[in-house]
Amino acid sequence: MTTGTPEAGQQAQQGQGEQGGQAQGAGQQRREAPPWERNGEPFDPDRAWRQIESLRGERETLRGERDRLAAAQRAAEQATMSETDKLREQVKDLPGMQSENLRLRAALAAGITDVDLIDRLRGDTLDELKADAEQLKTKLGAGTPPPRFEHGARQQSDSQDINDLLFGNLRGTR
Repeated sequence: MTTGTPEAGQQAQQGQGEQGGQAQGAGQQRREAPPWERNGEPFDPDRAWRQIESLRGERETLRGERDRLAAAQRAAEQATMSETDKLREQVKDLPGMQSENLRLRAALAAGITDVDLIDRLRGDTLDELKADAEQLKTKLGAGTPPPRFEHGARQQSDSQDINDLLFGNLRGTR
């Protein structure tokens, strides 16, 4: 675009200076060769498209790996967290478990086997619970078997087994 006149040369230099100043002011640097030309080779759209597809595939592979690792990390944290939560719950229940253990030991020592009666025992120590169990056993008569009530006047032997009783009822002999 430069012509032989000095004015045209000055205008061309001023235009380049203004454009260069604007480009440098915007933080851009002017390159001598376009970015798609490397080592003096011209732009090849097929090679560029293959490169784009390759990079897209690599990106998807990396995203999949990232998602898999994130899921594995979440699963490990949840597994660890749930085990920790379980232990915390057990620690919270520990005083109740110790108390129940003492009540069971006191009831066993007194010969009480009824669960409803075991829950009624009161005391903080094993000795207090044993004393309460003995008192409860005395008041309720625990330890003696309840009387057996039968329909009508039947003779029943404790030594008979269930098969004899069933076949006896079927045959009419008892």
